[in-house]
Amino acid sequence: MINTNKVFQKEEGPRVFNGSLAEFQRRVKAGKLLSADCGKKGVVLYDGTETFTLGPGDVFSYILDNYSGWSFSCENAHLGVARPEKITSSSLAQYWWAEELLDFYQNLEDADIILRLTPQQSTPTIQAFSGYDPSKDKNDENDAKAIHKYISTFDRFCLRKPPTSFNEDEVRKEGYRMKDAMNCAINSSKTNGYGAKDPSLVSQFLDMINRNVSGVEFGNKDLIEKMYKNGDHFVDYPARFIYNNLNEIVSRLSDNAKEAFFIYNKKEELVSFKMPQVYAILSALMGEAESNDEGKVFVNDSVRIRESQGEMAYWKFAKKHLYCFSPFHQKGGVAASNLKFHGQRHFVAKKSEEDGVLFKLAPSKFKTKAELLLDGGNELFSKNRAAYMKAIQEVFNLFRDMLLERENNRKTTSIHQCSKSTSGCQ
Repeated sequence: MINTNKVFQKEEGPRVFNGSLAEFQRRVKAGKLLSADCGKKGVVLYDGTETFTLGPGDVFSYILDNYSGWSFSCENAHLGVARPEKITSSSLAQYWWAEELLDFYQNLEDADIILRLTPQQSTPTIQAFSGYDPSKDKNDENDAKAIHKYISTFDRFCLRKPPTSFNEDEVRKEGYRMKDAMNCAINSSKTNGYGAKDPSLVSQFLDMINRNVSGVEFGNKDLIEKMYKNGDHFVDYPARFIYNNLNEIVSRLSDNAKEAFFIYNKKEELVSFKMPQVYAILSALMGEAESNDEGKVFVNDSVRIRESQGEMAYWKFAKKHLYCFSPFHQKGGVAASNLKFHGQRHFVAKKSEEDGVLFKLAPSKFKTKAELLLDGGNELFSKNRAAYMKAIQEVFNLFRDMLLERENNRKTTSIHQCSKSTSGCQ
């Protein structure tokens, strides 16, 4: 192996490390990509020509001594997660302690090696695209080669920088707490038909509720009316917010957002909408599941406040921590499931079919990401997925503005009533 320590060093002065994604990709295109995978026999390295297997105690120095000026990639589960103090079956993928990884990251930078980590959720796609059957060809050499081929082929693949710390920051913990509250509220609403048991809504929106909900319990209007008359009620303020403001909501949305979540007839009349997805978006901003004095659960109309900020979340925080739109997230929560699994796939398939490309093979069967890549449908998929993400962001921002207007109006009304009170409201 040729030592490449001086590949990118400038003669006129010390090298300045450029760890940008653009530089990472430039090196990949120049044939300077090293990939790695960890397994029972050690760490397998693949440089595009040969594979090498080294022990966990030797591999760091070998990479630093031989691959200066290269790009380097490995699965996040191996090089982006530290070995825990308490070893479990799921932690066997981690060879190194936090201090060892952080030192290695710094040494990589000093050696002019750019590290980017791949999401473990993408491993099946990477393997299938590279021609390996995970059920038959699973071995560490194939995995290292598959990562190399995939990154060399797709420069838009989602990669992450190595972490700067392995301590969970307060922002992430805050996201966990808010997401737990969202899960509770959404599950409570889902069990009760997303407003199908709310007495205030059934009396006004029965036809649309019937078109919006599914399942045996809410299969037709008669069943919904029967529950209503029998007193089987569930108060759902976020659902009320959506139904009672439908006209304003659709009037303030773009055609792209309306196409993503709202359904019109041939007369361009609104007949229904995708309640699980719309409710999921609103849940980041409103609604806590709680019990009344009689012990009956309901979802209230309080706005969801970030404790650290004292205000509702903005899109950047919600996208990353509440909806979890990242391949590196392990557990996205109910909102993420509603939006990505139940919403995004159908929207992307529908839009792609309009362009003459079939992504949906049956009512509940879609092409895998690997099949899309092999069929040349990746760019179309990415374009339509981006349109769906833009629609979510637009609805989120609209809901935030509307709730902010509502809260400001409530404050103004409260102050006005207080000033008129004879009690003084001191």
